[in-house]
Amino acid sequence: MASVHFELAGPGDNRQLLALQAANVMPGFLRVAYERGPDFFAALEVEGCFRQTIVGRDAKSGEIVGFGNRSLKPLFVNGEQRDIGYLSGLRTYGVGAFPVLGAYRFLGRLHNDQRAPFYLSTIVDGNRRAQRLLTSGRRGLPVYHPFGQLFCKALSPAVASRLPESASIGCRPAEPGDLDRILAFLGEQGQKKQFFPCYGQDDFFKTGGLLRGLEAGDMALAEGRCGRLLGLAAAWNQQPFRASRLVSYPAWLAGARPLVNLWHQLRRLPLVPPAGSRLDFFFLSLVAVQDDDQAVFSALLRQLLAASKRKFAFLMAGFHGSHPFRQVLQRLPGHDYRSTVYLVHWPDGARAVKEVDGRPVYLELGAL
Repeated sequence: MASVHFELAGPGDNRQLLALQAANVMPGFLRVAYERGPDFFAALEVEGCFRQTIVGRDAKSGEIVGFGNRSLKPLFVNGEQRDIGYLSGLRTYGVGAFPVLGAYRFLGRLHNDQRAPFYLSTIVDGNRRAQRLLTSGRRGLPVYHPFGQLFCKALSPAVASRLPESASIGCRPAEPGDLDRILAFLGEQGQKKQFFPCYGQDDFFKTGGLLRGLEAGDMALAEGRCGRLLGLAAAWNQQPFRASRLVSYPAWLAGARPLVNLWHQLRRLPLVPPAGSRLDFFFLSLVAVQDDDQAVFSALLRQLLAASKRKFAFLMAGFHGSHPFRQVLQRLPGHDYRSTVYLVHWPDGARAVKEVDGRPVYLELGAL
């Protein structure tokens, strides 16, 4: 194994980090690479207000052979705002065995700044190698405490017709003048969920930041009689800075793709694009609904899907297993993906993890 030392990445590492991110392909039936660019560090802005990228360098060549990200942002925990961490993007290449334990020892030293009591992290269920290693309890690793599953589904815009309409619920695109109402509503509803992000005025409708690239027209508002706000949701397009590329799939699917897509079209499923192409989709984001009313959520989802029909191939939606809206997704045709959610902590965070109460969990899919 090559000798590797760890440090924080800087602007001069942008090119290598982009190449490593694009070269690392997630295992599975459909092999996908999660690309970032043109600025690796700008793409990380959606993950947190405070961000660090740890890089492992080959001691001889100085080349980056692996990296991971640590970020922090304010979330609602037990109804109160707290800074919570997020660990993401562990990627390795170029060496036979990347010293993960060494990387986590370095991460543990960074954690000593006491900016966050614990961290959220997710591991795709098909990535068994990472699950086995990170949850092994080996000396030098933090505790990976399982905290339920994140259920995601890729939805074709064609399923909009499967969602019911309601004469008492009106949906419209948001406007910049709605921002004060949006912020008040998100604060009111967000505190009822675990890990709902805490947003401020400076986060909205900007070219950068936590909601990088999100525009007012990307949001849908559901209103009742007398214009009362019942709920909101957004279609967040991150393709300009966080794209996903379908690298490959089994050989039989390449030959059968026209027939498979015909079947998918009949069943209102997302079509399979050619291997090597970028996946054209948006994230369902900022979902907040009064009293978790499924009729209101269905109306918002219908609005966003119908509006995106000529813009995107599919929507990526996802909810934690404890969230009521997971039931709505279950009833719709689509491609399912699962990840296990973990609360990651060092010894000083064990008590904070135990104190997390049983409120439904909301994870902002566009920030994972």
